[in-house]
Amino acid sequence: MPSPLTKQPMKALYIIFTIIKVIPYLAFLTIKFFPARLRQHSRYTHRQAIGVALLREWFNFASAIEFHFPLSLDPGEEKDRWVRLPPASDSLYIGELAGSAVKPTLTGGTWHPHLYDPDTDSEKRVILHLHGGAYVLIGARDGDLATGTQVLVNGMQSMVFFPQYRLSTYPNSEFPAPLQDAVTAYKYLLDRGISPSRIILSGDSAGGNLVIALLRFLNDHENHLPKPAAALLWSPWVDLAFKSEDVKHHRNMATDIVPLSIIEWGARVFCGEAPRDHPYLSPLKRPFRCPVPMLVTYGKAEILCDSITQFAESMMKIPGNHVQLIDLGDTPHDIMLTGVATGFTQEAIEGGRKALGFLEKLGL
Repeated sequence: MPSPLTKQPMKALYIIFTIIKVIPYLAFLTIKFFPARLRQHSRYTHRQAIGVALLREWFNFASAIEFHFPLSLDPGEEKDRWVRLPPASDSLYIGELAGSAVKPTLTGGTWHPHLYDPDTDSEKRVILHLHGGAYVLIGARDGDLATGTQVLVNGMQSMVFFPQYRLSTYPNSEFPAPLQDAVTAYKYLLDRGISPSRIILSGDSAGGNLVIALLRFLNDHENHLPKPAAALLWSPWVDLAFKSEDVKHHRNMATDIVPLSIIEWGARVFCGEAPRDHPYLSPLKRPFRCPVPMLVTYGKAEILCDSITQFAESMMKIPGNHVQLIDLGDTPHDIMLTGVATGFTQEAIEGGRKALGFLEKLGL
């Protein structure tokens, strides 16, 4: 159920209270975490300990008021790197994407480091990256994706397209809306003349969940669209049918950026009327044949580490699947998205190096 803080005047009072306490809270954390023994994890630096605590507090705040993350289809500071993506013909959206009150709609996305040019970029690998944010936060603008840009564009020397899929705090945006938008974005790349043999799907957290759903969709409809060359999953959210008590008492609850509040909010508004154990929503217990090579990464200090490793191991057991699982050390959830904010930028860059090695072994 939504919190009482989502309604006025409680919402306004809570926002004012939160703003007032920011500076004292930052001062408290700065002092508290000087001794390494008081940090959430023995290997966290002072900067990382503060970053993890602040981001966790932000997620609790956003969840309490059900923050409405602003999205726009205007070019903005991205200028010509921003493109609008009208939905394709109805025939593209079949199976789980059809027969719902939720319909495909106009969306957009940002290219990095520049707008794709078929004359000069035709030999480059192209990464289609779907961002995290529990299906309720974050967009595809430059300011939203500082770590991802650093890792995927600079570290992996790739053209990257970040689609702005619908967030489930908006109307007409619960499941399967983000998957419809992911299919729209993938078809856009194909229509640009980009060979699927050069396209790598990538996604962090909820975006990783969305990449898995897209791969399942391509598998379920074998001859509908060609498959990409590979997939990179960064701390993928693989179980939306989680039990709150299990999350609350997870051994990594104190070391992670993810509070229970944000995944409860995200799962509730994204799933809508769909069962949370639906294969397209919770792939943890629904492994499937996937010929697309897949790299799965996770942090050993995140609350999703167990579900991620279980998912990867179950996928490995299916004949014909090529799945590699790597840990990114003692890091919290989704440093691909939050590395700059939490002080784990170098760890995210190292993860990018490992992903680049994975792709190079595949000849990509």
